[in-house]
Amino acid sequence: QIREMWRRWRMSRRKERVKLDQIWAAFAEDAVYNRKAMCASARLVSSNLLMEMVPDIPVSQAERTLHNSRVEHLKESEPAFRVDEAHALLTGMEA
Repeated sequence: QIREMWRRWRMSRRKERVKLDQIWAAFAEDAVYNRKAMCASARLVSSNLLMEMVPDIPVSQAERTLHNSRVEHLKESEPAFRVDEAHALLTGMEA
């Protein structure tokens, strides 16, 4: 986590990235500052769309932000692995 913070700080100093607040603000403005509508939106966001919405965002940051967002979304939306599922899988391996 410290490495990530250090990388962000260095890139911000060199003007190679925008702050996440700027990305959030771009989406808030697009949703007319309606947080519920913004968070409930099912619109797919591409790196090109992100670069259109957020001034000065580099391609690498747009792609990295979308990748990290997708990973977090999958973590939250996938059901947790349960013990009974593990038992069924392990039983199948013994046969």
